[in-house]
Amino acid sequence: ATRNFGYGFSEYGVNSLFGSAEISYKGYLYVTATARNDWFSVLNDDVDNEILYPSVGASFVFSDAMNSLPSWLSFGKLRATWAQVGNVGALGPYNTAILYSLGQTHIGRPTGSFSGSGVPNLALEPALSEEIEFGVDLRFLENRIGLDFKFRTFGLILKMSQNVLSNIHQRLSSIIHRILHLFYNAFFLE
Repeated sequence: ATRNFGYGFSEYGVNSLFGSAEISYKGYLYVTATARNDWFSVLNDDVDNEILYPSVGASFVFSDAMNSLPSWLSFGKLRATWAQVGNVGALGPYNTAILYSLGQTHIGRPTGSFSGSGVPNLALEPALSEEIEFGVDLRFLENRIGLDFKFRTFGLILKMSQNVLSNIHQRLSSIIHRILHLFYNAFFLE
């Protein structure tokens, strides 16, 4: 009887650095900014294996800023956000490396072979997605009725190397989604 043994080991990591700052003006105008940098071990060190993605958000609570509002309007806020996020998706450890494995024996000697389905792309970069959001939050009749309206557009920007040697990149594809949200709530009983 022939016995087959196998052993597999894989490991990857992401190192990150994150920072944020928030500024408020008189309790009704807010600006928040963040920045995150990730280093991915699954990408080639000779190419850009890191990505920096920022975000900026602002909100204006006009019900606190204005002195004269209709009595039926309890709260009102406008907001806008822009953000980027990066990831390596389903890229696993060693997908950017040429791997070798031992195969069947031939005349009593083990044979070696390349593992995988082809030559890996050493110029892979992290994918970048971007989101923009605008919104309005309104509450009426002493916060008994609320409407939250927002418009989001987000997309995935994929890059692919034209030439591994010169490391020239082009935008391969952009997938854009646009979504309109309308949330409402009502509380009539206390």
